[in-house]
Amino acid sequence: MPDSPVPPSPTSSELTGQQRADQLIAQLQDVTEQLAATGTQAEIFEFILRPALAVLGATAGMVLLVQGDALNVTAQYGQDAGIKSVWQDGPLSDRTPATAVLRTREPWLVEHSETLTATYPDLEARTGGKVAVGSAILPMFLEGQPLGVLVLDFQQPHHFTEPETRFLRTLAAQCAVALGRAQLTTDLQEQVRKRTAIIEHDARAYEVFVSFTEAVGAHSDVLALAQQAVEVLRRRFPDGSAAYYERVGDLWKARVWSDDLRGDLLALITAGLPETPLIREVLRVQDSVFVDGWNATREEVEHSEEYGTAVNVPLFMAGEVGGILALALRDNQRWAEQDKTLVHAVARGLNLALERTEFIRLLETRNVELDARTKALQRFAILARTPETDALALIGRAQEAVAELIGEGFAVYYQLEGESWMPKSQAGGTEHAPLQASLSSALPYDTTHNLRFPWETGQPLYQDRYNPTLDHDVPGSETIASTATLPLFVGTECHGIFAYGLNVSRPWTRGDKAILETAVNSLGLALERAEHARTLEAERAALDAFVAFSEAVGTQTDVLALARQAMQALQTRFPNSSGTYYERQDGLWKGRVWTEDMTDELLAMLQAGFPEDTPILRDAQQARQLVFREAWNPEEERVERSGEYQATVAAPLIVQEEVRGILGFALRDVARWSESDKALVRAVVRGLTLALERADVAARLAEQNAELDARTRALEGFANLTRDLSTEANQYGLVKRAQEVVMSLLSDGYALYYERDGERWRNRVQIGETRNPDLQAFIDAGPLVGVTPSVDVPWTTSQALYQDQYAQGSDTPLEMVEHVSTVASLPVLRRGEVAGVFIAVLFAQRTWAQADRAVLETVVRSLGLALERAEGIVALAARTEELVRSNAELEQFAYVASHDLQEPLRTITSFSQLLALKYQGRLDEKADIYIRLIGEATARMGTLLQDLLAFSRVGAGAHRQDVVDMQEVLAQVRQDLQAQIERSGATVHISSIPSVIGDGTQLRQLFQNLLGNALKFRDPGRAPEVYLDAQDEGNFVRITVRDNGIGIETEYFDRIFTIFQRLHTRDRYEGSGIGLSIARKIVERHGGRLGLKSNPGGGTVFSLTLPKKRAA
Repeated sequence: MPDSPVPPSPTSSELTGQQRADQLIAQLQDVTEQLAATGTQAEIFEFILRPALAVLGATAGMVLLVQGDALNVTAQYGQDAGIKSVWQDGPLSDRTPATAVLRTREPWLVEHSETLTATYPDLEARTGGKVAVGSAILPMFLEGQPLGVLVLDFQQPHHFTEPETRFLRTLAAQCAVALGRAQLTTDLQEQVRKRTAIIEHDARAYEVFVSFTEAVGAHSDVLALAQQAVEVLRRRFPDGSAAYYERVGDLWKARVWSDDLRGDLLALITAGLPETPLIREVLRVQDSVFVDGWNATREEVEHSEEYGTAVNVPLFMAGEVGGILALALRDNQRWAEQDKTLVHAVARGLNLALERTEFIRLLETRNVELDARTKALQRFAILARTPETDALALIGRAQEAVAELIGEGFAVYYQLEGESWMPKSQAGGTEHAPLQASLSSALPYDTTHNLRFPWETGQPLYQDRYNPTLDHDVPGSETIASTATLPLFVGTECHGIFAYGLNVSRPWTRGDKAILETAVNSLGLALERAEHARTLEAERAALDAFVAFSEAVGTQTDVLALARQAMQALQTRFPNSSGTYYERQDGLWKGRVWTEDMTDELLAMLQAGFPEDTPILRDAQQARQLVFREAWNPEEERVERSGEYQATVAAPLIVQEEVRGILGFALRDVARWSESDKALVRAVVRGLTLALERADVAARLAEQNAELDARTRALEGFANLTRDLSTEANQYGLVKRAQEVVMSLLSDGYALYYERDGERWRNRVQIGETRNPDLQAFIDAGPLVGVTPSVDVPWTTSQALYQDQYAQGSDTPLEMVEHVSTVASLPVLRRGEVAGVFIAVLFAQRTWAQADRAVLETVVRSLGLALERAEGIVALAARTEELVRSNAELEQFAYVASHDLQEPLRTITSFSQLLALKYQGRLDEKADIYIRLIGEATARMGTLLQDLLAFSRVGAGAHRQDVVDMQEVLAQVRQDLQAQIERSGATVHISSIPSVIGDGTQLRQLFQNLLGNALKFRDPGRAPEVYLDAQDEGNFVRITVRDNGIGIETEYFDRIFTIFQRLHTRDRYEGSGIGLSIARKIVERHGGRLGLKSNPGGGTVFSLTLPKKRAA
């Protein structure tokens, strides 16, 4: 620490409290100004510690910084060299005052050493240091993360005033901020250094490429081009040798070489090399092969021991490897990445030059017709490369080029503005003034079909003889001989129409069309270039990756193989990278395929699986799109042992709207994803997703075809089975038909149907032979319950049991079933309970496919339903017969009882009346009461019998089906109840009720009961109001009777329709309680339904349906 002079400061005891505070504030301002200009840790510590010691009178100051899991002393100031301090390096887990303040996040101001030694009695013994008399220990945090501790020691007891405490806190905070800023500056400088290195590396590669491109010039001779490449490489690698080889028969002969090659090695390569290991590898991978640590013996090239590294680069001609460019370096044992890039640059330039040479050779073989296309391509290639960005200027240059190549006419370019074609540019002209005026004017969209057709169809329109009728009201157009109109596309949008007119009549030749179409295409590309300049490279890289991946996968449908191909395609672009394909299993994302560069520790982790909430995997699954991460942080991402990577991506692979897997990829030496790299990854992932979708479709198609075939075979059997199951009454007959259908669809075997009989399984139905008499005898005897799994399991679990490989010996002695290979056992459910077990036994081996299971389960389910239906039909018939008989007996009883009981009742009534006449008043008072009670009881009994007789008569006799005029019936009901209506002061509203079909007498009785109840059960506080309305419901009429009476509790809705049931006493409301029972019976006899809605105190609404009179 520099030992700069410290200005003398008054002691704290010489200053007032305010002066002391002002002094501390001024010192903080000085520190802030000094820290603003500093950029290193050393300067920061000096500007923090020196003023602090001076202004507080401390004798020593230290800064301890967190470094990993340790807290280390980074700076000391004023420390006596002869006295060892207790502030020393140590792990964060140690129990020390410094680690304590980091845990509590609060400073510790120790005014006397006794406080410190009391808390840490063994501190001096552990450290070998001496505890200061007083200490200030302040934690430093930045953005919530611990940075370290600032310590000041005093040789005298020190009382920390409030201003001093604030001063120390602020000083620690300023130190933390300054350290954070210094670290950011260091990081930024490192990023600048790395970026500068990349730029310099790219620049060198570009310079080599440019120098080679300039050197080859317009050369089209292969050997001349190779010579230029050799010379460029020699200039870049002075210690190297370069040569160009071509295949001659079975040998690769040097045709061009650098001038340093001589002697035996030159003689060897000019005579020709066989396919050495390096050449074979180049031909295999079809790409450059770099060799580190060259070994002449291993590589089978004599006289080459002086070299340390080598590379062979394939040169392609007409799609094949036509030559090899070789370079060997003497002084290097390993290829540097920048050197590889330079070699690739020269190779790329040479390949491009060779492609150009091949293209020129092909052009020279073209006929005269393609000569015009060649001229057009040359002319418009210049147009496409021009830096011009003005659209009309580019269009004008294209028009001039076409006019020069075709001649004999003029070119006009139109754009659509609103409903008019506006001329924007013209090259060449016409001497016909009216035509020229038209060419210079707006033309209507609708009637100028010569322009409208290419605009709407996107296709050119050539007219060898121009038809003026296509363009209405265009003066002078009759002088045009031939026309061509072509749509100009910029990207996918039509930009306008390129029109060319000939002044002389002649057909458009293929050369003319080639010129026009080339011109329009080139012009569209030139206009599009500015828009696509930023993304062109990214799209090309993405396309290359997509094509490479698509070619690699071919018709592959295996998911893991497809994922492996995708990672190989990505590693081609990102050599120093790793990839993993994950699938979800047991709540974890487990690696299924990975690149071979993984460390053993990381590989073990991804094989074991990551939790679903692992951040990058969770984000990819939730976003359902690629998630790119930069500045990879293993702790935040919860992926241990992945600190070697800098940039990562997780790509969800979505098939059928489901995330089937995640492709993870990580780069070691690249910290940020460029847009071109992102586009490339997206392209490969898109290709992989398409391949997975194709694999999924192929798998589902195969499964569907198998299931379709099985269902097709089952269709006829199902039809027969359904017909039989609906007509067969015998339950075992139903089982046999089901067995026949199943076995007709399967291979050779037999079918059984077991039911439980005590402790044995009884085979009730069987088709097919068991092929073993002992086995048949075993089946007939009845296997034991509990030791026959093929029957026990489906019976106890209610689930089917499919055995692709039958467990021979599990149900029977092994020797009985050695010929049995496959078994399916299915429970037959009847009303949810297992009634039996249906078993299909096959002699041949068979895997129960989904289609097989679907057929078996459908047949057995249909069998269960048929058994339920057969049982239900029998039970229903019996119940119906019993109900009919019971109802008839009940009605007959009610009629007889009510009729026959009237005679003895009349006798009792007559004699009680005689008693009353003869002995009324002659006996005692009790006798008179008894006589009166007998009379009242017989009267009630008579009423009940009359009601019961009326109830029984509702269902007796023939049911009349007359047309009943409801208006007339209701008028009669009103008349019958008129006295009651007047007595109660009621108002009855009857709307238009249509005629119905039924028994008029019974309907009159029905509405007497309903309307009478509405009048009877009225609210004492208001006059009754009754409304009768009707609503058409198809073949029925719904009639409602609504009142404002006392209402009915919901719990009594069913009770009021029960015969003789009352909700009130007789002294409150008269009646026997049979009226609503008769009403419901009348409605149901007419095929309708009677119901109600009601609230206590809110009135009641009775609703009923009656059959409507049909229109004539």
